[in-house]
Amino acid sequence: MVRHALRIHEFKVLLRLLQQDPVVRVGSHTDLRRCLHGIHYFLRTGIPW
Repeated sequence: MVRHALRIHEFKVLLRLLQQDPVVRVGSHTDLRRCLHGIHYFLRTGIPW
């Protein structure tokens, strides 16, 4: 695992929060994890979207 990637327990907390929201559809956990990792990378580095 990459040092700055989301850890398993952090992903599980975010997944639980997202599943509680009726507007958010949670499909594949792998795709969601990649998306959240990308958002985390964007916020951490400040690169233009």
